[in-house]
Amino acid sequence: MANFMVYLMQFFNLGQVAAANVLGAWAGASNLIPIIGGCVADAYLGKFKTIAISSFGTLLVTHNNLMSI
Repeated sequence: MANFMVYLMQFFNLGQVAAANVLGAWAGASNLIPIIGGCVADAYLGKFKTIAISSFGTLLVTHNNLMSI
């Protein structure tokens, strides 16, 4: 988390308070999204469709990140 804070402050020129706000929002979202995904999986999609959709999404994001290097 400290490296992310330094990155936001140096490369995005955010102040310490703004960088802490971004870091808090990111931490909150990364902890909330799996709970929402679990509720959607239980209520609508089922275990296997959810795993397939999530795996495909992860593959796309990973591919895009690797291609941008």
